[in-house]
Amino acid sequence: MAIIEGAAAAFEELGYAGAGFAEIVRRSGLTSGGVQFHFAHKEDLAAGVVESCAARLLAELAQAKAPPAATLSRLHRRSVVVRAGLRLIVERAPAPPAGHCRRLVDAISPVSATEAADASEAADTSDAPDAEPLATVLFGALLGAQAMAPFLGGPERVRTQFEYAARLLTTPSAPPHPRRAATNRTD
Repeated sequence: MAIIEGAAAAFEELGYAGAGFAEIVRRSGLTSGGVQFHFAHKEDLAAGVVESCAARLLAELAQAKAPPAATLSRLHRRSVVVRAGLRLIVERAPAPPAGHCRRLVDAISPVSATEAADASEAADTSDAPDAEPLATVLFGALLGAQAMAPFLGGPERVRTQFEYAARLLTTPSAPPHPRRAATNRTD
């Protein structure tokens, strides 16, 4: 829907407080009346973006064959609605979306359990981490990286930091940080 995409683009770039209704209307390509017919207030638009973000994440996680961290990273890279929805969750705008966060952690948990068990088996250890705390931390890492986006240098750095954090959490022996690995190479 053009309205959600336009609102997401404004919220991603400007945040909830900075995105005015007129800017959202401009980015949606519709008239003010056309947007207000579907969403009477900016709060309703923000809730719609968060709902769309959650729906996309849940749908992809349910069908994903890749580990949850890879799926979350791919969606973050490809979808302005996901990036904006996560920013709105971090900003707690328009209201704390506890239900969405709970559903997302629940969707990540079963896949995390399999990934954690596989990693423990590969490391020849029986200490597989519990899936729900792992899922909670993975989702928290993504939200934390999203919150730090302005200080990390943008969405690409968010993905890099999140992917590294996810590898640390799901791999028994920690891989080297990508930047350190690149600077420590001897060719």
